[in-house]
Amino acid sequence: MNLEGLKMCDATAALQGAKAVSDYQQQRKEIDSDNAAANASIVSGRQNYNYQTDAAQGDFQANMRAQNQSEFDIVLANRAAKSTAVTSAASSGVTGKSVTDTIAAIIQAGARNTVRSKDQETVLERQYDAQARGLQKNLEQVYANNPQQSGPSPLGAALGIAGAAYGANERDIEGGGDGFLPDFLT
Repeated sequence: MNLEGLKMCDATAALQGAKAVSDYQQQRKEIDSDNAAANASIVSGRQNYNYQTDAAQGDFQANMRAQNQSEFDIVLANRAAKSTAVTSAASSGVTGKSVTDTIAAIIQAGARNTVRSKDQETVLERQYDAQARGLQKNLEQVYANNPQQSGPSPLGAALGIAGAAYGANERDIEGGGDGFLPDFLT
């Protein structure tokens, strides 16, 4: 048996096996680093989403309060205009169709203004919904752009070591030896 050749084969196999393990560890480090960066990006994206969502909700609530106040002001102005028209007509002694028409016109103007106010509420709600959907899509994009990677398979390292052992066995046989792996593995 050529022990010199076997020692060299063993050294070669050891180097190849060590390289397989080293490659596995390096891939693991790279994937861990990539996943840490992806997680940091996701956390940042989530914080941004939360901030923008809070701001959008605050703006929506403030706009709706202002809109409700505007609607209430319209109702009060309509009542005041109607009362003024009735009082003015009564103090002047005017009655009849012209007073009724004036009051009807005031009521119609108030109704139009109330409808416009309600339409504005609908616009605000749609704007908020669209903004919320946009923010949600942005967050989904953050997740999509930062996928988590699976680690390298330890099976790859094991196959690398097995390949090194097989190569050493083949070199031993080529060097005139019997090989050292059982027959069912060769």
